[in-house]
Amino acid sequence: MNIIDKLFIGDKKIKAKKIMKIVGEIVFLLLLLFLLGLFGINQIMTVLVHSRKSVMVPNLTGKTIEEAVDILSEENLYLKKDAEQYNSSIPPGYILFQSPSAGDVVKEKRVVKVIISQGGEVIFVPDTINQGLRSAEIILRQVGLSLGEQTREYSVKVPRDLVVSQDPLPHTTVGKGTLVNLVISDGPPGEGTLLMPDLIGKKIKKAMEIIKQWNLIIERIDREENDEYDADTVIAQNPQADTLIEEGDNQKVFLIISIKKGTEISSVKKETKFIYYEVSQGMFDKDLRMVLIDGSGERTVYDKVHPPGTKINIPVEVIGKAKVKIYVNDILMVEKDL
Repeated sequence: MNIIDKLFIGDKKIKAKKIMKIVGEIVFLLLLLFLLGLFGINQIMTVLVHSRKSVMVPNLTGKTIEEAVDILSEENLYLKKDAEQYNSSIPPGYILFQSPSAGDVVKEKRVVKVIISQGGEVIFVPDTINQGLRSAEIILRQVGLSLGEQTREYSVKVPRDLVVSQDPLPHTTVGKGTLVNLVISDGPPGEGTLLMPDLIGKKIKKAMEIIKQWNLIIERIDREENDEYDADTVIAQNPQADTLIEEGDNQKVFLIISIKKGTEISSVKKETKFIYYEVSQGMFDKDLRMVLIDGSGERTVYDKVHPPGTKINIPVEVIGKAKVKIYVNDILMVEKDL
C-alpha cells in the first residue's frame, strides 16, 4: 500500500469519528427532550439538586465580605450582598445578618445572602438658633437627634426665650440620637450688667458709634475680602456679642471689616514712623493712649500710665497715609498726621 492510500484511509477514519460524535450529541439531545417530556423540568432539576452534597452554613456575622467569600468557598457556597443597614455597634463593611442562618444544612452551590453594616447613622445637626424651645425640640427630633440640657443666659443679640447657641454647632455631623444642648436667651441684662453688643453686619461708622456709646476701646481694625457683605461692614468681632463686660475694664475691641474683592491693601508700602509725646506737668500720673489710623484700619498702639514730664517716642509700622490720636486720661489731646 502506497502513501496516498494510507492518507485516504486515514482521512476516512477522521470523518467517521466526526460523524459518530455528531450522532452521539443528537442522541443525547433526543434523550434529554424525552426525559423533559416524561418527568418535567422541575423533577429533573430536583434530581440534580439532590445529587449535590449537603453542607452546614458557616457563621458570617462580624466578618468582612472578603473573609466571608473565603469561608463560603471552602463549603462550595456563594455569597450575595442583599442590603446595607446603619448599625452603631458594628463597623462599616462588616456583616450584620445572613440567610440561611449559621448552622442551617443546605446543598452545595447555595447562595448565602448577607446584610452589611453602614456603621452608625450620621446626622447633620440643624440650626435651631433664634428658634423657640418647643420649635427647636421638634426640629431636632425630626432628624433623629434629642434635646439635651437647657441653660439660660442674658443676650442683647437674641430676644428672650429664643435659642442663643447650641452644642454641637449647626451643620456639623453627629451620630443618630446625639443630645443637643441649648442656651436660651433671658433677654437684655438688668442695670449694672454689661454685655458686648452685636456689631456683625453693621457699617463701621455705626459700629464706632456703638463702641463709643458703650465706653469701649478700639484696639485694632483689620480688613478682609468678603462677598457676603457690603464694603466697610463689620464681619467679625472680638469679644463676641453677649460677652460679659465688667464696668471700668476699658474693654478693647478687635474688628474685621469687609472690603471689595480685588482691593490690595498688602501692596501698599509699609513704613516706620515715630510718635513723640511729652506728658504735661502736674501732681498725678496720667494714662497715655495712642490710637493709630492708617491703610490697615484703626488700632491702639500704646496704652500706659506715666508720671508728669515723661517723654515718649515710639516706633510704629504704618501702611499708606497715617495719623495718630493721643488721649490723656481718655481725653483727646492731640490728633496729627504722621
